[in-house]
Amino acid sequence: MPTALKRSNGERRLNIERQNPVGMKHFVAMRFQPVANDNYKQNNQKKTENKMTIRFEHEDNGHEGRFVLYEADQAAGEITYQWAQEPRRMVIDHTGVDGAFGGKGYGKLLVQKAIEFARAEQVLIQPLCSFVVAAFDRDESLGDLRY
Repeated sequence: MPTALKRSNGERRLNIERQNPVGMKHFVAMRFQPVANDNYKQNNQKKTENKMTIRFEHEDNGHEGRFVLYEADQAAGEITYQWAQEPRRMVIDHTGVDGAFGGKGYGKLLVQKAIEFARAEQVLIQPLCSFVVAAFDRDESLGDLRY
């Protein structure tokens, strides 16, 4: 297990315990030069500046609806549903994320938004979309929402 040491001169050292082929333990030491605090702060600021803000919009006309996810005011994805004949039941039929926004977990966020809505409104969900079916199959805690 690695252990980190910091010396008084600011040098950092990482000790890693390894086992050689004969079975004896030995340590490998790696040295790191001290990092100036100003550079560290600048790097962290750049990371925060690059984070995009996302927001959701919910549209519902009484027969069907959708949740739309926006990143920097561009529509990145949506999850659509229709109201079933039975009261308080929704059928989720589509989840889609634009290819330019793929790999960011937006599909999962859309499913979570629909689940939050269903729980708040005490609505049951019939998942028809394969993405939502897979989410329900993976997470047993959603069993109370499925019909």
